[in-house]
Amino acid sequence: MPILPPLVDTADFTDYGYDPAAAVKANAASARVRRFTGQQITPGTSTVTLTGDGPWLMPQRPVVEIIDMAGSWRLDGQWLHAGCGPITVTYSHGFDPLPDELVELVCSIAARLNSQSDSMAAGVRTEQAGGESVTWGADAWSGTTGLTRPEMEALRRLFPKYPRTTIMRATP
Repeated sequence: MPILPPLVDTADFTDYGYDPAAAVKANAASARVRRFTGQQITPGTSTVTLTGDGPWLMPQRPVVEIIDMAGSWRLDGQWLHAGCGPITVTYSHGFDPLPDELVELVCSIAARLNSQSDSMAAGVRTEQAGGESVTWGADAWSGTTGLTRPEMEALRRLFPKYPRTTIMRATP
């Protein structure tokens, strides 16, 4: 699978008040955001086969348009309503442009990754030199390999996990 482009560029760092040098971590920050959300986020096209009874929550969001699908259907936000599967759907999805909150968040993650010490990235939780010591909390340390709790909360707000709808049908 090809590597997707970063979600932010050097100009975004300047626009949102971050050091443009942090742009070297834009790919890493973008990969972490995509891994956490399970979304491509940027514009793209996907073809999926949906099985079972609908409605179906489309895997990549936001859905922009249905490009190719046989039969009658209705798109309600991110949910596709159409008879029973299997149904093959080609659709376009993704943000263009990205929401400001997401751009700022990715810049913030990249800036954090760029400014962390090499020892913290290596797993050290405490450093001491003479009478001075630094101890990183669990959230700061876990942020070296993933996202911090506030970053995850912000992404959950932007990309909510929708519950799967259960359809009840009455039989005579």
